Amino acid sequence: MKLHKVLSIAGKVYPLVKDDVRLDLRSPGRASFTIKSEVPVRGLVLFDLGYNERALQRHFIGHVERCTQASSLEHVLFCRELTSVLALPLPMNLRHVDMRQVLGEIAARTGLRFRVPDKPYAKVKAPYFYSLATGFQAMDSLAQVFGTWLGSEGVNVLQVVCDLIDLVQAMNTQLAAHTHVPGPTPSRPRCRGLHRQGRAGASAGWAAQADHCVNHAVHQIY
Repeated sequence: MKLHKVLSIAGKVYPLVKDDVRLDLRSPGRASFTIKSEVPVRGLVLFDLGYNERALQRHFIGHVERCTQASSLEHVLFCRELTSVLALPLPMNLRHVDMRQVLGEIAARTGLRFRVPDKPYAKVKAPYFYSLATGFQAMDSLAQVFGTWLGSEGVNVLQVVCDLIDLVQAMNTQLAAHTHVPGPTPSRPRCRGLHRQGRAGASAGWAAQADHCVNHAVHQIY
């Protein structure tokens, strides 16, 4: 299997010499590319991957933060994902706005685009929304102002976690109290079979309860 890599910057494909992409769940990803180019480059960065004849998939989308000349024919690019723009100061002072309007203001000032679900919490107007720090902190404030996560009326994530902990404790109690019913001692193969059946039935019941807790939470949130 051959891995194909295509790097385009500002709509132009550049020969790729070396790549190093680091994606992170809790912060914007970053990447370093060494390309063949005699002049510095700037603009939108798209990095696509694909095996053999399969369609390429987008692996990284960002912008060039720094371009350094490595030789007369090569440049080294340091890039960050587009959401890194939220690390910059983003002061806001808005009145009588809902979540869509707040995100619309952030989009207008950063160039990012947001998808907002058609839920009641997205239509509730806040008398005042302000932020004096970075865009990330403004995004974090949305949860507190509009109750989109732990403050949701339909579900409380902390309560879901507590319910799952109670379920695990009940599992441990049931396992600790497990004994054979009165009667003749079954043969060893028979005993193993009964144990397996009992554990399988209990596991199915516990899994169903856990799925119910989690699915209810996800349904209420989204």
